[in-house]
Amino acid sequence: MSQGHLSPAQILIMTYHVLQALYDAESAKIVHRDVKPENIMIDQAGSFWLLDFGIARHLSMPALTATISAFGKFTPGYAPVEQFRNIQSDIDARADLFALGVTVHECVNLTHPFINGARDVMEVLSKVETYNLSRVCVQCKMQNQFADLIEAMTKKRRDHRIRYVEEALEWMREIITEEGLPQ
Repeated sequence: MSQGHLSPAQILIMTYHVLQALYDAESAKIVHRDVKPENIMIDQAGSFWLLDFGIARHLSMPALTATISAFGKFTPGYAPVEQFRNIQSDIDARADLFALGVTVHECVNLTHPFINGARDVMEVLSKVETYNLSRVCVQCKMQNQFADLIEAMTKKRRDHRIRYVEEALEWMREIITEEGLPQ
């Protein structure tokens, strides 16, 4: 995004590639916890890479953030409620799916849905808790299916989001295949 607007095909491919990385992380019981545009790079071949696992957490290991801390480790505007409220038992791959969905919104609309217009971090967090995201509109044959996927990834309540990255990845694989894009 720092180099400009992504095409609809690039947005679909970026979503697919990041979901592949998140699937590998989920398979290893790792939650990235910092999916955002700054941590996604594109190479010369057009492949997207998820970087910076600096605040990632292995779900089988004890958390390093104190449970008494009011806030967990997060980037404002990308982390879902359970992550920034430090509800450690609720943080799983659904937090990464939420952050990827917000990233897609930002790529499509070229503005951040929670940060835009917020006066401070607390207002950003309040928007994450209360603001319903609009449906994304990516001009492609499968635009309704893609919008449904992103909506399912960005539900406020984690129990309403897609449960496993594998499910989101399979959904995205169907979209990519129907669009005739490289996998």
